[in-house]
Amino acid sequence: MIREIWYECTRFFLRTMLSYFYKKVDIKGLDTLPKKTPVIFAPNHQNAFMDALMVVTFCYHKIWFLTRADIFKKKIAIFLLNSLRLTPVYRQRDGLDALEKNKDVFHKCYLNFNKGESILVFPEGNHKARRQLRPVSKGTTRIAFGYEEDMGFDKELAIVPVGLTYSEPTRYYGSAKVVHGKPIYLQDYMAEYKEKPQVAMRKLTAKIKEELEANMLNIPEDNYEVIDFLLRLDDKIFNQHSVQELQSISEKMNDKLNENPAKAEELKSKIDGMPMLKKNKPSIIQLILSFLLIPFYLLSFIAVPHYLIVKNILKKMNDVAFKSSMKVGLSMYLGVPYFLFLMVMAGIFVPGLYLKIAVIVFVFFSFFVFLYYTNLWMKLKNWKFYNVRKELLDVRAELVS
Repeated sequence: MIREIWYECTRFFLRTMLSYFYKKVDIKGLDTLPKKTPVIFAPNHQNAFMDALMVVTFCYHKIWFLTRADIFKKKIAIFLLNSLRLTPVYRQRDGLDALEKNKDVFHKCYLNFNKGESILVFPEGNHKARRQLRPVSKGTTRIAFGYEEDMGFDKELAIVPVGLTYSEPTRYYGSAKVVHGKPIYLQDYMAEYKEKPQVAMRKLTAKIKEELEANMLNIPEDNYEVIDFLLRLDDKIFNQHSVQELQSISEKMNDKLNENPAKAEELKSKIDGMPMLKKNKPSIIQLILSFLLIPFYLLSFIAVPHYLIVKNILKKMNDVAFKSSMKVGLSMYLGVPYFLFLMVMAGIFVPGLYLKIAVIVFVFFSFFVFLYYTNLWMKLKNWKFYNVRKELLDVRAELVS
């Protein structure tokens, strides 16, 4: 009971944090999810833990998700991960007894299915911060057919591929699209599995891949770096189009770049080393106001010690796919307690009700003031690139038209 309350509270906080981290989360297909049938959710994997959170926090199903076992090392990590319904899954690199350990893990999954609960498995097997679908392994189908076989082929089970696409995976205030594909029911494959199990597994794996490709942005490899960069110049195209339309746009851009290899090479050299600037350079009025409000910026440092800690940790991370997950997780476990502490201090030491409220409001908004000046400094530092950005936006408009 206590664990359930903890899980639901954590899920609520995570949903709140994600709503803050992403300015827009577009979710499709929740109405098509099976209501009484246990589900294996099978999303693509580009953004580390954030991918799982995107599925779990916005879905009414009770979901356990399988993740690599090497993060279950320290006791505090085991406690936190288990409390969030994470279950370790072992790979061959984890030791000779990995497969034996997985038998216990899968049996636990089967018990969860029998209780009407669901699990989340990443069919690609690993993550990479690249907006493409990588090869889909048979791991998901092994779990699914293993459950049916263990239950005497007498249970209903569905697989729901979930397409995840991010406008800017590692940054604050990006957008995300979560598209639940059509449920794939195991019963449709059972007759063939009993006769030719390997054939049935290949067909089911191919179907999962097909549904993922239909519901995510899968940028062509030929000109990936150029297309990915051009699409990320702002969120306008991302927010105005569905995933399917974005896929068509990326393919159209790829075709035009393949027709003009010299142009493609020119763009590659132009974006090499260029920072991602999401907005136009600040106006003179904005600069004057920013100068006048510097005292508020200096006062805002009272609200950002946790931010500076998070930033220092992120600098040491080599895998960029983990950055957004760490931002959300550390903000939740460091930022929320710190803001509560400041509010309690204001309540104790600041005299008068109205002054207390004013201080609390200031503390809350001062964090956004700090972020504003941080972004402003980045714009000033990269001022010379804004003319190049304008040229690239024109090139994008030409390729998309």
